[in-house]
Amino acid sequence: QGSVPCYNSGQELSFPRRSSLLRNISAAACEYGRSMRGENEQLYQMRRSPECEMFIFKDSCVVRQAHNGIPSELYECVFSGLLAVSAPEEVYYIFNSDFPKGYKGRSMSVSDIVAFEYKDGRTIFYYCDSFGFSVVKFSDDKTYH
Repeated sequence: QGSVPCYNSGQELSFPRRSSLLRNISAAACEYGRSMRGENEQLYQMRRSPECEMFIFKDSCVVRQAHNGIPSELYECVFSGLLAVSAPEEVYYIFNSDFPKGYKGRSMSVSDIVAFEYKDGRTIFYYCDSFGFSVVKFSDDKTYH
């Protein structure tokens, strides 16, 4: 068993105690996220077209470098609805193993974007990278219709 310094108090926390603390913080953050969430989530995927071919399934750094940002016009909304989730990782799970009823799109993958709408009017967009998600600027009003 190891320990890590606790910088606030100068004490060290053992791994089991640290693990428990992180679980409690994570659970509280998820509950706060659920309470602030709005009524809708969206999933955007790059269209299957020649202009998207070299960017679909690529990390955000590749797309940003080529386009000076994430080009909303290359995307289309493939899902819009309530999923009752609080993190993009949960959306990834749903769209890879437990698809919503009636969903006809492909599995969620790298280059897809998840949008969370919040009660205060904000929308945060998460780009699915090879390892995790990154918050991106995205204009859902410019997507392909």
